Amino acid sequence: CRNEASISKSYKKDRFEKSLAFVNEVEKRFKKDIKAEEYKIYTDRFWQAMCRVLCSQEIMYAQDNNIKYSALKERLKMICTHSLTVNALKKYPIWKLPLRQGVFAFGVKHKLYFLLKLLVGLRR
Repeated sequence: CRNEASISKSYKKDRFEKSLAFVNEVEKRFKKDIKAEEYKIYTDRFWQAMCRVLCSQEIMYAQDNNIKYSALKERLKMICTHSLTVNALKKYPIWKLPLRQGVFAFGVKHKLYFLLKLLVGLRR
């Protein structure tokens, strides 16, 4: 069931910054009581899933508002090249993800912006 009015489908320009703040706070709290090797796979999985949502929202917003590909590419680049994204996907077992999620994560990891745009377009 797809709900186009859901929070994951609605575009918020500051969602990336808020998501960064959220995952940083989670890691800060985990670090107090848990060893990094025990929680890192979970925060990495959360972040790569968040990247999927963030990139998808940027792509849908650009398509719906006739934003040029060059501007969209800059927004996607901001997400895909952020150190949290790079580090989360560096060691993450992408091959264990479901096929669509794995292909999307591969696109994020290798900064294949047109592939991401194509995948989101196919899903719509």
